[in-house]
Amino acid sequence: VDNVIGVYETGEEKKKEFDIPLDKDKFVETIVKLVPDAKDSLKKFMSLAMECDKALNYLNDNANVDYDFIEKNYPEFFEISNATLSRVLDKIEMPLEAQEIINSLWVYLGSPEGDISFAHYASFLYNLLNSGIRVPKNNAHEISLALFNKYLELGGEIRFNHQVVKIITEERVAKGVRMLDGKIYYSDFVISNIGEDVVYRNLIDST
Repeated sequence: VDNVIGVYETGEEKKKEFDIPLDKDKFVETIVKLVPDAKDSLKKFMSLAMECDKALNYLNDNANVDYDFIEKNYPEFFEISNATLSRVLDKIEMPLEAQEIINSLWVYLGSPEGDISFAHYASFLYNLLNSGIRVPKNNAHEISLALFNKYLELGGEIRFNHQVVKIITEERVAKGVRMLDGKIYYSDFVISNIGEDVVYRNLIDST
């Protein structure tokens, strides 16, 4: 069985349903069949995705970052590193229908195309197309449920449907979170499961 992700889109006018193969060549072929005008922009997207992945690996692997090295070896990443996914896809003139297919996997990272970093999304998708995906036998919810139960077993507390609006910091160190209802929870550290661009732009005050 091919390694694919099913995409189901509903709307007032028309419902769409298609499979996205988790293979670089088949991925491009599938989108080109659906949106023939997207061929050139898809080629550009894959090139940018590969460069972003290499640049991010360099950043992750080096404590002392040489920004001159990044600018010389990853010039396009250097230019678009702060741009959103939708902004870059517009810039490379990708047809909207193709963008919708590319963007359909944003749920894996938690931020829509207008907010998420192009570099991080492109790197994520590039690795997904190279490595495929593995799903637990009882579906992906099995992992979340196992973590949930273990956390409760260890004495943790969980609040569902509680929106965090601010990460509280003191001397550039996270000390807790403030909720939408104004309640504050203090802790020794804070872990966020959304992209760091959203965290630093929306949840942490600039200092």
